[in-house]
Amino acid sequence: MVIGNGLLAHAFQSYGENPNAVIFASGVSNSGEVASSEFERERNLFLEVANSRSGLLIYFSTCSIYDAELKNSPYVRHKLEMEALVRTQSQDHLIFRLPQVVGPTSNPHTLTNFFRDRLVSGERFSVWANASRTIIDIDDIRALCNHFIADASVRNRTLNLYPPIATTALDLVRMLERILDLKGDYAVTDRGSSQVVDAPEIAHAAQACGIHFTVSYPEQVLRKYYG
Repeated sequence: MVIGNGLLAHAFQSYGENPNAVIFASGVSNSGEVASSEFERERNLFLEVANSRSGLLIYFSTCSIYDAELKNSPYVRHKLEMEALVRTQSQDHLIFRLPQVVGPTSNPHTLTNFFRDRLVSGERFSVWANASRTIIDIDDIRALCNHFIADASVRNRTLNLYPPIATTALDLVRMLERILDLKGDYAVTDRGSSQVVDAPEIAHAAQACGIHFTVSYPEQVLRKYYG
C-alpha cells in the first residue's frame, strides 16, 4: 500500500497492491513549512494508517536533522517527532532519512526546483555561501530502499541514505546555469552550514544496487532531470 501522491509515492507505486508493506509518503512537502495544521495533518493521517494496517511500515524523514542551521526549524522538529511516533506505533518499520531528492516533480519547494525556477524567471534570489547540500536521484532512492526492504534482517532501524558527496549551494546553482544555459541574478550571502552525516550502510547497498557515487554524480543527476 502507498500513502501519498508526490514524488516519493510515485516512485514506490509498485507497492500499491502489496499487502505486506505500507509506504507512508504523504508527509509535509515543504521543508520551510511553519503551519502547525500541516504537521498535524501528517501526524493524524499516519496514526490512522498505523492503526488500520499491518505489515512493514516505511517512513521517510530528513537528513536536515544534522544541519546546524536547520535542525531547530519547525519542519525538522516535526520530523523527529514523527520518527519517535513511528517507533512507538509500529513493531515492524524502517525509517529512511533522505537528503535533497531530485526527480520529476513540479513541487516548487524542492531545492533544485527553487533554483531552476529562479534561473528561468530571472527573479533575484539568495544563495547561502556556507551551505553544502547532498542530492540524490529518486531512482537511486527507490533502488536503495528496495534493497533494505528486501533484507528481512534489516528491520526497526533508522537509515541515512546519504551519498558521500556534498556540493555547495553555489556549485549547484552554477551547474544548473550550465545545464540551462542561463545566468542567474543572485546574491551570495554569508549563511548556511554543512551537514555531517554518518551513513555506514549506504556504501555496501549502493554497490549492490550498481549505484556509483562519483564526483560527477551531482551534475549527472541534475542533467538527467533539467537537461
